[in-house]
Amino acid sequence: MSSAANKIILATRKSPLALTQTNLVAAHLAARLGVETELLKIVTTGDRQAEWSLEKQGGKGLFTSELEQALLRGEADVAVHSTKDLPGDMAEGLAIGGYLPREDTRDVLVLRAGVTTPKTLATGSPRRRLQATMLFPDVEFIEIRGNVDTRLKKDR
Repeated sequence: MSSAANKIILATRKSPLALTQTNLVAAHLAARLGVETELLKIVTTGDRQAEWSLEKQGGKGLFTSELEQALLRGEADVAVHSTKDLPGDMAEGLAIGGYLPREDTRDVLVLRAGVTTPKTLATGSPRRRLQATMLFPDVEFIEIRGNVDTRLKKDR
């Protein structure tokens, strides 16, 4: 724990979703352990390189490396981020400490009004492309990045 006896520093990305998740963790820690928390907000390579194709650039650790480094340097006690962003290999000296209960885990497909069979779908996820191809075999894909609000505001 940080230098203050009952204070835990939580490393997190600055995105609205990451901050929401981190605040849930902070509330859980306060309720269960009676500790105070402080957020260390970090901009990651994945956040800075919003125009990159994660698949083409190699997406491993782009949203987690800086948080892991903050842990290893002792700047934070805990890092909070989505499991989907975790690389398959954990950095030496780090371990997954826990998970909060999951909410609904289903993906959502957002279509323009009146569209029942899309010609083009935007996603940055190979898994979602495979799933969508099963529903819409003739669909073409374009890559899209950003948080949910950013994606819904895109004019494509």
